[in-house]
Amino acid sequence: MGRSRRVKRKKKKKKEKEKHKKKKKKKKKKKKKKKKRRETKRKRKREKEKEEEKEEEEEKEEEEKEKKEKKARSSLNPPPPP
Repeated sequence: MGRSRRVKRKKKKKKEKEKHKKKKKKKKKKKKKKKKRRETKRKRKREKEKEEEKEEEEEKEEEEKEKKEKKARSSLNPPPPP
């Protein structure tokens, strides 16, 4: 005698449940990975923007410094009157 229909059905159902569980787990893992990747991407972008902002600020400060030096030099020895 073979296995009864009920037992076979139960086994099949269990197998299907396990399959779905695995699929769900895989999907969750994929989602988590995607989220992490997105976060790191955003983080890098923010860091890059901060770096660019810092560089711009430094350039502005340097330009102001040069202007002040130029002004100071011109006030020390004014150009001869024509």
